Amino acid sequence: MTARPHAVGDGPADAPVLVLGPSRTDTALFDRQVADLAGAHRVVRHDLRGHGGSQVVPGPCTIADPRR
Repeated sequence: MTARPHAVGDGPADAPVLVLGPSRTDTALFDRQVADLAGAHRVVRHDLRGHGGSQVVPGPCTIADPRR
């Protein structure tokens, strides 16, 4: 089974893309930075499997294998 990741995008859709994360927490870690960056960039943040809004699926999962 493939995990469904949670992602958030802020800023103009046609701006250069800046990807933040993932970290060992969730997208909220970058909330303060997004306020400054989203005016000139499309800021995309995502949660690792089992963190924040990302789906939890059965089976092993380590920080070394976040896309499983």
